[in-house]
Amino acid sequence: YTYEVVVHEGHGINNSVPPLLTIPAKEPPAFIQPDQLKAITDQGVFTVGVRLKTDQGLYSDIVETESFTKYSLLSMMEPSTSSVGSSWKWIVPTVVVVILVAVLAYGVQRHRRLQSSFSRFANSHYDTRTGATRIGCTLDDDEHEHQEVPRSFSDDEPLVIA
Repeated sequence: YTYEVVVHEGHGINNSVPPLLTIPAKEPPAFIQPDQLKAITDQGVFTVGVRLKTDQGLYSDIVETESFTKYSLLSMMEPSTSSVGSSWKWIVPTVVVVILVAVLAYGVQRHRRLQSSFSRFANSHYDTRTGATRIGCTLDDDEHEHQEVPRSFSDDEPLVIA
């Protein structure tokens, strides 16, 4: 007996249709070379199976089936899409999000600095005890309370005392 590798079109083996290709083999394993598949001119899905052939010409059932897809040479030579194009789909949004977060952090920090400097300015020009606003006064509260108010001078007192 000998082995035969048979190739049928489509998924599965249809015994009512003769195989597209029959490759004889004396013993297992049976190897199929790519040049042996040149007899199949179509592209598509094919199923490969193995059967025994006796010296009297009787065949066993086909066992060990495996399906494969054959592509034409032109479809193999077409340029494939690279992963560089797909990487831009996540690089650009990531950069945009990072920039937006940085701008938001800068705006929050600037707002806090502006708010604290305004609070310092307002607290330095407003006296909470009296409710009075002090504009142009640079003296502290302690110095301001102990400062004597100048009195007017009369003409009979000399300004310079020796």
